[in-house]
Amino acid sequence: MGFGVSPRLKLRADGAIPFPRPGKRPLPEAFAEARSLPGHLSDLELEQLYAAAAGARSAHWFGADAEAIQAATMLYAGGAGRVEVVKPSSKHPPDLVVVQNGAAVPDDCLLLPQARVLRLEGFSKKASRRRQLHDKIRGGGRLRVVLINDVGFQYGAGVATRRQAQSFLMAGWDVAMVSWNAGTAGEYPPVAKLQAPGRWIHTCSLPDVHPNFRLTPEEIIERVVSAVKDAKPDFVLLGNIHGASWPIELLTALRDADFAVAAYMHDLHWVTGRCAYPGPCRKYVEDGCDETCPTAEQYPPLPRDRIRGEWLKRADVFSGPDAIPLIANSHWTAGIARSRFGNTAVIDTIHLALDHRQFARVDRTLARRLLGIADERPLVLLGSVNVKEERKGGPIFVSLLEQLRQRSDVGVLAFGHGSESLPCTKAFGMVTDERQMALIYSAADIFVGTALEEAFGQTLLEGAAVGLPIVAFNAGGVVEAVKNGETGILVEEKSAEAIIAAIDTLLADPALAASMGREGASRVEREFSLPVQAEAWRTYIQRIFLEPSV
Repeated sequence: MGFGVSPRLKLRADGAIPFPRPGKRPLPEAFAEARSLPGHLSDLELEQLYAAAAGARSAHWFGADAEAIQAATMLYAGGAGRVEVVKPSSKHPPDLVVVQNGAAVPDDCLLLPQARVLRLEGFSKKASRRRQLHDKIRGGGRLRVVLINDVGFQYGAGVATRRQAQSFLMAGWDVAMVSWNAGTAGEYPPVAKLQAPGRWIHTCSLPDVHPNFRLTPEEIIERVVSAVKDAKPDFVLLGNIHGASWPIELLTALRDADFAVAAYMHDLHWVTGRCAYPGPCRKYVEDGCDETCPTAEQYPPLPRDRIRGEWLKRADVFSGPDAIPLIANSHWTAGIARSRFGNTAVIDTIHLALDHRQFARVDRTLARRLLGIADERPLVLLGSVNVKEERKGGPIFVSLLEQLRQRSDVGVLAFGHGSESLPCTKAFGMVTDERQMALIYSAADIFVGTALEEAFGQTLLEGAAVGLPIVAFNAGGVVEAVKNGETGILVEEKSAEAIIAAIDTLLADPALAASMGREGASRVEREFSLPVQAEAWRTYIQRIFLEPSV
């Protein structure tokens, strides 16, 4: 009896993993041992090896070194007298040949006349990657995650991506980013008061990978996939890319390159033929987006003759037996995706989160003093990424500000792009430093969001984390960020007057406002903190990418 082993396999084993013991053994004993060894053979494949070995004097393995010791263990236990994983010689011609995943058997391989061939066709590169993921998680290993988006950590979806990166780092994983134009906001995302156990690898910015540089979609995909390969990820999460005009086929190219990949819905761009928010338009779920799109020239613009094709591509990518998994930022967003793609889509929800320690409340008097606010009246804070955007309720925002500033019993603070010129107690403009944002929220008594379309509502979550009662319109996924009557007041009528009525309710009942603020901060820590998001991602990856192949 003997065991032939390749030099590469010897180097991998390095004495740490015992070579298989010759001699027939019971199937349960051998199965339990082989299953615990390094390698990715399936349970069925282990059983097939054991059965095929019965009566074999010499067996040869043609397959991956990573599975050779697993295979030899089962072949010996099944009764094989000798197992070799090197090129067979005339000295020991096999009567059993095991071929893994179509591996080539050399032409000069000498087989006994009665030789049998066992082909393990169930093994695949994709399955191998999933099993490697399983082994890492089961063994407490560090996953390596690559985030892909258009503008790094800038703007609303970029902030959400940064917080996803923070949660991955808190899970102890290694994280890299590939972006079209990350700017200066693609640096390591620190977590307040903690040294996250994960490792930040790098940000790879690809500003010249854009159709404006006369690159074809195929060339763009090749460049992006190459950057992803350099980071050697276990899992790839693709977020917003419409700012980069990168093609949706990037998702299938990543899958075909053997990556476990999923797409994250910060808005509805993955569902429609072009737009991020369709407003009252229902073409995306009725007769389909096409050249009659009512907003084709708005961001992100797309030539009208391309809209139908983009809409059709999404069904190919996100539904059917090879569907790319979709992850929504709210149940509302997920529901819209299901209405478009149906039961063959793989759609889940992982809510956005934030660093609740970073948004811990600062004493109101101190916050106002640090920000140079002398006003002692109750202050209402209005804000969004862009206060003049119609989807964010721009006209209502302006009307609300005008009505409130005429009152003597309340002051107004404002933040967001376009707010710097607004007449109010103090306007902060576009603020990108979360540490300063925590101060701004802490200086206020009530936070108001005026978005008419919202997939979730990160600013609402930020205000709640600081302990402010929230007033907002009941629109889209806002109902998941704000619990009506518990952490704030959701208004049905889309008007400045309806918002003011809710503000007055809170001003007239300080105890109610304080209660909502406390519950809001507590709920953020319970449901929307980075540790909660980290655990949600860990569970998701195990369930979607690992369990079916184990």
